[in-house]
Amino acid sequence: LQTLKIIGCSSMTSLFPLSLARNLLQLKELEIGDCNMLERLVMENDNYIEVLSNNHPHPPCFQELEKLTIWSCSKLEYVFPSSLVGNLNLPRLKFLYLKGLHELKQVIALGQGRDIGNDVCLKLPFLQ
Repeated sequence: LQTLKIIGCSSMTSLFPLSLARNLLQLKELEIGDCNMLERLVMENDNYIEVLSNNHPHPPCFQELEKLTIWSCSKLEYVFPSSLVGNLNLPRLKFLYLKGLHELKQVIALGQGRDIGNDVCLKLPFLQ
C-alpha cells in the first residue's frame, strides 16, 4: 500500500491500530480529510505497547512517507502517538499540510504517562 486517502468518514474515531501502522512500510502518501469525529490516527493497544516497552526491535514507522495531508478533522488531538516516538522515522517526508485541526495539541504526542526520555529529535531533511 503506497497511497491511502480517507475522506468524509464522519463517524470514524481512529484510522488504524498501532500494529497496522507499524506494518505500513511502503506508505508514501497519506491524506485524511473531513473526518469530524477522528480523535487519533493510530489507536494504541495496551498489549502492543507492552511489547514495545520490552525493547524488541521494530522497523521504523512511516519511513517511506513523503506526503502527509490532514484537513478538517476538528477533534484530532495528535498526529503521531507517544508509543511511536522511538520508532518514528520520516526521512523522506517532503510535504506536511495540517489545516482545520481545532483540537490539535501536538503533532507528536509527548508525555502521555510514558517515559520517553528528555529529548526527542526528529530529522526531516527533505521537508519543504
